[in-house]
Amino acid sequence: EGAAYEVAATGLLADIAPIVNQADLSEFSTEDEPMARARVIHASPDAPAVDVAAKGGDVLIENLAFPDASDYLVVPAASYDLEVRPTGTEDVALDLPGVALDAGMVYSIYAIGYVSDGSLTVLPVTATTVAPEATPTP
Repeated sequence: EGAAYEVAATGLLADIAPIVNQADLSEFSTEDEPMARARVIHASPDAPAVDVAAKGGDVLIENLAFPDASDYLVVPAASYDLEVRPTGTEDVALDLPGVALDAGMVYSIYAIGYVSDGSLTVLPVTATTVAPEATPTP
């Protein structure tokens, strides 16, 4: 009760498996300090463990392996240029320019696809921190 979850099916059909993660929709942003909350979920079965970093800069999420989710980061609402790198390297496996994170929003950014066939990409999933109003039953 009072919790929100994301469920993702991962892997090929022969070995498909669910990833279940709880979404943190607690309050964290104010009008005076507009923040966003984001995490990364490694959902690419053939990709190595990765680091997520600011473009050309510091690592923000370290050594994230399939099928794990990072902890949430609370960051100022803004647009960010990010890179996904094999853990411990400066090699860019996936360039993510202009990742827009809006104030008061919660993001799960899934790394999906396969390295082997060139389909590796990201799928952002957005959750609002405001619960929808209940619709009365006629």
